[in-house]
Amino acid sequence: MRQLCFFRFPKPLLERFGADFFKDVPKQPGVYLFAGARHRILYVGQSHNLKIRLSYYKNAQPEREPRKIIKLVHQTESITWECCDSPEAAQLRELELIREHRPRFNVAHMLTPTYTFFGLSVNDGALRIRIALRNEPAENETWFGAYKNHGLCRRAFMVIGRMLWAENNPVSSIYDFPLWLHDSARHREWAFAVSDNRSDEICSLLNGQVPSILDRLQERVTMEKDLFLKKLWEQDFLTLTEFYDLASRLKTMREFHSLSQPIEQSRVDELLFRMRHAEAVSKKGETAESGEDGALSENA
Repeated sequence: MRQLCFFRFPKPLLERFGADFFKDVPKQPGVYLFAGARHRILYVGQSHNLKIRLSYYKNAQPEREPRKIIKLVHQTESITWECCDSPEAAQLRELELIREHRPRFNVAHMLTPTYTFFGLSVNDGALRIRIALRNEPAENETWFGAYKNHGLCRRAFMVIGRMLWAENNPVSSIYDFPLWLHDSARHREWAFAVSDNRSDEICSLLNGQVPSILDRLQERVTMEKDLFLKKLWEQDFLTLTEFYDLASRLKTMREFHSLSQPIEQSRVDELLFRMRHAEAVSKKGETAESGEDGALSENA
């Protein structure tokens, strides 16, 4: 049963700016910015049709829209927009403006410190590996990143540590691992005595190349007799496989843009968008060509 509405909800943007303001909004691709008190940018958005998108905010009603939208339109004191040559250009401009202003109503594309970097260095036969949230490599350190999923990167970091520990120490149960190798530990670096082959394996994994380290971990899963330790190695194998997929996607993006490690955190979203857009355009062109070929063959 639908409840009757006996009063009209206010439309703050319409009341503040007037109908003529929204009539002047162009029907073009572009970005728009909502600003609040002291001209602080509250929200940045983009659309292929600015007029339609801003009309949505103009008519926002509490019974239909999320609370976040209603809060935004009540706090907005000014609206500006920029026209762009294409929807793709608007999306890129949106990323730039979000990074510049860090609006509090924007969730997507915010540059929070959750992008992850790995550092590797070898000194006197010891491999030092560390994980960081800032692009600040140390001297003589091979640097990898930026990876977008910090939680996954942290778990993969712990898996690598457990594997290296198990190679140098007897491990017959999960209780043989030191506390600093448990997933709840907050260590960000350690060093192990390893061979050059092990160092190369980890570099290959971080580069998204041949994951030979996964083969060794799979072998541990197969050979393990202790039930709980086997379960841990199985979970570690899944974690490292997922991380390898992440590293492979980063490798694909680097190769597409002809870049080397590392990639600045501020560029990851833009580079990823450009690659996906180019792939979509290429796929669309191939579909059109196949359709033309099909029509020709039918006519023939």
